[in-house]
Amino acid sequence: MGKKKHMANSLQAVQSNSKTTDLKTSVATSADVWIICIHGLFVQCIYIYTMYPTIPGGDSGELITAAHELGVAHPPGYPVFTLMAWLAIKLVPLGSVAWRVNLLNAVLAAGASLVFSITIYRYTRCVGSAVLGSSLWSFCKLTWTWSVSAEVFGLNNLCVASLLYLMVAFRDAKDDAKLKVAYIGAFVSGLSLCNQHTIVVYVAVIAVLVLWELWNAKVLSVTKLVQLGMCFLLGLVPYIYLPLSSLFSKARWSWGDQSTLKGFMRHLLRAEYGTFDLAKGQNVESRSLVFSNLRGYVDHCISEYTAVCVVLAIVGIGVSIVRRCRCMSTVLAMCLLYLVMFSWRANLSLSEQLHLGVVERFWMQADMVFILFVTLGFFTVLRFLKDKTDTVSKYRLGLVLAVMACSKQLQRNFADCNHRNNTVVWEFGSRLFHNMPQNALVLTVGDLPSNVLRYIYWCENDRPDVQVLDQELLSYSWFVPKLRHAYPNIKFPGHHMETQNGRLSNGQWVFNFRAFLNAHYDKYPIVGCIGMQTRETSWTEEFDTFPFGPCSLVARRGQPLHLERFLDLALNMSHGWTYPFQGFDGRTWERVATDEMWSAKTNIPLELYKKAVKLKETSQEYSDLMIRSYELYKASVDDVPVDAIPYYWHTNYALACERMMRLKHGYSKAQLLKDTIFHFEMTVEKKPDEKDVPIIIESIKELKKYVGVIK
Repeated sequence: MGKKKHMANSLQAVQSNSKTTDLKTSVATSADVWIICIHGLFVQCIYIYTMYPTIPGGDSGELITAAHELGVAHPPGYPVFTLMAWLAIKLVPLGSVAWRVNLLNAVLAAGASLVFSITIYRYTRCVGSAVLGSSLWSFCKLTWTWSVSAEVFGLNNLCVASLLYLMVAFRDAKDDAKLKVAYIGAFVSGLSLCNQHTIVVYVAVIAVLVLWELWNAKVLSVTKLVQLGMCFLLGLVPYIYLPLSSLFSKARWSWGDQSTLKGFMRHLLRAEYGTFDLAKGQNVESRSLVFSNLRGYVDHCISEYTAVCVVLAIVGIGVSIVRRCRCMSTVLAMCLLYLVMFSWRANLSLSEQLHLGVVERFWMQADMVFILFVTLGFFTVLRFLKDKTDTVSKYRLGLVLAVMACSKQLQRNFADCNHRNNTVVWEFGSRLFHNMPQNALVLTVGDLPSNVLRYIYWCENDRPDVQVLDQELLSYSWFVPKLRHAYPNIKFPGHHMETQNGRLSNGQWVFNFRAFLNAHYDKYPIVGCIGMQTRETSWTEEFDTFPFGPCSLVARRGQPLHLERFLDLALNMSHGWTYPFQGFDGRTWERVATDEMWSAKTNIPLELYKKAVKLKETSQEYSDLMIRSYELYKASVDDVPVDAIPYYWHTNYALACERMMRLKHGYSKAQLLKDTIFHFEMTVEKKPDEKDVPIIIESIKELKKYVGVIK
């Protein structure tokens, strides 16, 4: 009986100041450490195996290009990530520039997973809970996706995991040791803010708890408070990189001018994006989206982690509240505050899939807290079994359940998160870049073309004749003065772009977009990619655009368009693009790239068709344009299996065939009638809810009257 009583005592919870109970098994701690380390190594191997082999979408191209030459990334600058990425580019001897930075992020993300599992273990003393929590979070589709590409979220996750670990370490430390943990925590807090500013809510709430605990322990004084502040400021030291880079770096790509205090603060506070907003240029009323965004997060938790985990999290929260656990209550408070604050300022509608993909990236740090409570609920269930089973059985049960959860997450998400062979975004950019006209001036607009072409242009450039410039940046007052040296062959007709030409009250000469185009139109073929900016529209008074793959060729209004001169290049961009239409998740940049390419396959014949229908049907120009439109449509349709054709192709091609039946040419009008009916029917079959379907059905009935009549 005495031996059994001793074993029961060894499983008893370790009481903390907050009266929280931790499970301690009789199994040696060293075995638990080995299990956690092996699991961390496993996560690392999975991340490296499934990471992108080259440039992914989003901000990756811009972040890599900034690090490549020690420039500054977009606000708030990400100095720690930039410096680490630069080291990875210089020190890793294998792979492309993009692959090396992808590798860096995979290592940081796996580090976050390891620290998170150690945090769970330190809090629960249960290796099963640690493996379970780390597996659920690490192999969640959201976390996994942003752990295998060149992004700042792996580092941010590592910072969040470190803060959670330090909170648990602070809770366990004796009064005289709490201050040492607080010093480290203050430094890590400052360092964390050098990456993602969203972590500021966590930092603020943790600081309140730490200062309160130190005050109660009677170890806090004015001197100690100053020392804590100095540790925090020491963590912010990497921000010195921004003005140093701005002053001394000759990087061909760098965002902003941080050489002055005003410029530094503008960048640090994201003033160009809207300091407290997620995205610039979005007029969505944030307050109306709070409940929608919170509901979106709840839906995410249920879909990504299942309802079982939600129940376990509720159990974990309930246990923390009942036992008045100050540490976990603080964690819960900071997570809820973060979700409310972020939902309030996330000015993007989740109804748009791409916007959902942007917003949900910031849910990862809340997910870490959610899973922490899941593991606490799991641990509580194991404790409930202490009278039902012996120690070893319970230990094994916890590990078995954790391994099962890990296997299930891998099974659910591996196919979607395995980007080992995903080169879609790079292929998109490469097709555009290498099919540009000789000596082209490529003016990008939007994240997808701007970032991927920026990377290809500056990091992998093998077309020195082509010049790539982000047209949206012309309106920033820092762009021309700061980066003029990177574009020696481009003439900037002023300090920056405004809505009109002239001199401002401060003496600066400004220019509009029309003046910029005029300064280069006779020197280079000008390509807008994708499209042209709409903020300053003076150029539309003098210039038109014509489809050029997913891009647009700029042409002076009234001048003849020599289609055949650039047709092959334009068609080459999308010809052979085999990725299926809408074959990717709508939240991904692969979906955006693929949709653009499928649209590009028929945008030239569509443009010719639109030009033709504005003319009289009796004119020769109408006939020439319509016949050419039909020929290009037919070539595109015949090149793709019927099942793979987008529904809108069927409609447009049917309309072109119907028009062709009224013209004189060498094509069979009976076949044209047959094709018109077939493709209208395919439209109805593939898109039965399309608003024009009733009209199309009536047209089909009318057209069928002429079958056998028209020869």
